Amino acid sequence: MQRPEGRRPNHRERSGTLEKKEPLGKRLLRLAPMAVTIALVIWVLGTDRDLTVEALLDHTPENQLLAALLLLLLYAVKSLSVLLPLALFEVAATLVFPLPAALALNLLGVGVACSVPFFTARFSAGQSVERLMEKHPKLHALRDFRVGNDFIYAFLVRVVGLFSCDIVSMYMGASGLRYRPYVLGSVLGFAPQTI
Repeated sequence: MQRPEGRRPNHRERSGTLEKKEPLGKRLLRLAPMAVTIALVIWVLGTDRDLTVEALLDHTPENQLLAALLLLLLYAVKSLSVLLPLALFEVAATLVFPLPAALALNLLGVGVACSVPFFTARFSAGQSVERLMEKHPKLHALRDFRVGNDFIYAFLVRVVGLFSCDIVSMYMGASGLRYRPYVLGSVLGFAPQTI
């Protein structure tokens, strides 16, 4: 491939490689966890209030649908940051909604919290299984524990609960588990501690 006369060669041309540039969507997806964590740190440090159930309830809309959407959004944000405890949302849901609705919302929220890191790793070009296992050597046990059925595998890993929810979700997304059995197994595996 020839470049127009008078134009300086770019870095890829100088290095002799003409690899395809990573799509913008994948780059943004890879940067999302860091951006959310930085925003949360700034928000928590910038307010004079601690992150408590009361503070969360003060910011919860009166409209039940909007309150449910806010909680689901917070579950998604939580999956990108270790700063937010899952129990905070579970307790807030039980105080805002009737018990059956709160349980359903919390289980749906767990599904959201398991899905975001799963898809982040699945679609992130740089998040391979090998790379995750280098960063988190305990994940070797997950690989060795894997059974043939994705649903049972996800369920058992979540019931046992020896590993961080987000790291497990990223590992399972990067390792190619099918989404539907993964998320159903994860939600049912978390159900005893959510209820």
